[in-house]
Amino acid sequence: MANKVRTFLWYFLGWLYLVVTYPALLCVAYFEKRGDRVRKDRFVNGFTKSLCRNLVRLTGSRVIVLGAHNVPPEKPVLFVCNHQGHFDSAVLHG
Repeated sequence: MANKVRTFLWYFLGWLYLVVTYPALLCVAYFEKRGDRVRKDRFVNGFTKSLCRNLVRLTGSRVIVLGAHNVPPEKPVLFVCNHQGHFDSAVLHG
């Protein structure tokens, strides 16, 4: 039963968070209109990272990153999710 409640809260509060934070889209549109891509990208990345971290915390999960020192900071890296659920994307982005 507890898992069903957490699943419900995950989807309901995730949806609610998106609706309540709709004004963030106005900020994105403002940066886009001004042609300020750097600020727009920084804002969008920070906003979605915060959303994902809060949703993961809501589930009561802990994320432990092992081997981060193996990721080269000077090269692009591709992480791929299998998308058997929505949770893997939130963990990676958060």
